[in-house]
Amino acid sequence: MENYHVCENCSTKNALYALNCTECKSYLRERVVNIDLGSFVFRLIEEPFVSLRKVIFAEHKNYSLVFFILLLIKVFSISFIVRNILPFQKFDFQYFWIYFMNIIVYFLPIFLLLSFSVFKIHQFLGNKERLKDQFATFTFAATPAIMSIVVLLPVEFALFGTYWFTFNPSPFILKSGIAYLLFGIEGILLLWTLFLFFVQFHIRTKKILYSIIAALISFTLLFGLPIIVPVFSF
Repeated sequence: MENYHVCENCSTKNALYALNCTECKSYLRERVVNIDLGSFVFRLIEEPFVSLRKVIFAEHKNYSLVFFILLLIKVFSISFIVRNILPFQKFDFQYFWIYFMNIIVYFLPIFLLLSFSVFKIHQFLGNKERLKDQFATFTFAATPAIMSIVVLLPVEFALFGTYWFTFNPSPFILKSGIAYLLFGIEGILLLWTLFLFFVQFHIRTKKILYSIIAALISFTLLFGLPIIVPVFSF
């Protein structure tokens, strides 16, 4: 599973993120100081492997915290909506902050433990990695889901108000055509996110089957687990 840069000058194997060869100090790749957000998003469509690889190469993982907060909001919105679609437990907006605090309590340790676990598994299997790269690639791989918060959520709230979240009444009753269209776009963005999870694993390992399994498990833990965990009052 080991993935590395081979120095063209001395043939030494170096970590994927390395800028200079550990043996002869030759440059292995171009230097990436910061993440260029516009270029990243544009290339994510054309060249997702190149785009996420640059996240690993970047010395400063700028926008990581912003992306993480937006990802947290997206997970909250998905879990709130799904809980109100399913019959076993429903919430209205009087539980908004209670439920949001529950998502923070669950999502933060899940995200941190998942990133750390993947980091240690890859180390055990022979990869030289940095923990900050794993944190960053998880957040940036979720860009399509995050885009729905920035672009779609204002539209959804303008058209349906709180009914988009509470399903009381259902958006499919109020404006069925638009509701199906918006849910369809949301589904496509989540599938794109799942694909990018696969990409970030494949960049590190070059193993297709492992990357598929790891992407499915990671996606389920981050987006699915908060839907089924118990809700506690504070």
